Amino acid sequence: MYIQNRSAPTVHWFSSSDSDFHLVNQLCDWVFPRSALSTLSSTDCPPSHLAAIMEYQKIIACGQLKPTPAASGRRYYELSKMAVARPFIYCGYRDILLLAMMSQAKQLCAEGLFLRARVEAVDFYRSYGFVEFAEIYLDRASGCPHQQMIALLT
Repeated sequence: MYIQNRSAPTVHWFSSSDSDFHLVNQLCDWVFPRSALSTLSSTDCPPSHLAAIMEYQKIIACGQLKPTPAASGRRYYELSKMAVARPFIYCGYRDILLLAMMSQAKQLCAEGLFLRARVEAVDFYRSYGFVEFAEIYLDRASGCPHQQMIALLT
């Protein structure tokens, strides 16, 4: 039996100021709703960073980091639009992506990360130090229950 020795996937980063940012956004249309694409603009949005993992010449995982003001005065980033294509969900890509996004947030001098997780993903985020706050709510766009979570970065 032949087992292929594959290297770890590379996380590619795109800043909202990059010319490729909107192209990558469109390639991730299974994550970003078409209605949101028309409103995304590097001139009217705070600077954000898009992460993408590519396999088989396709984007199979992506997520977005954007600065979020906190009432406490702390520097937080919101982790949003994180998704992994269904065939790859349990292949370790979500772990690789989340760790890369946490590392990138630290490099951006973030003190913490904020996210809105689908209820079925809460345990996954808990395993990386996120804690729940506020009540579970139904997302207006998807109708799925979500939980707000936060993690401090040290």
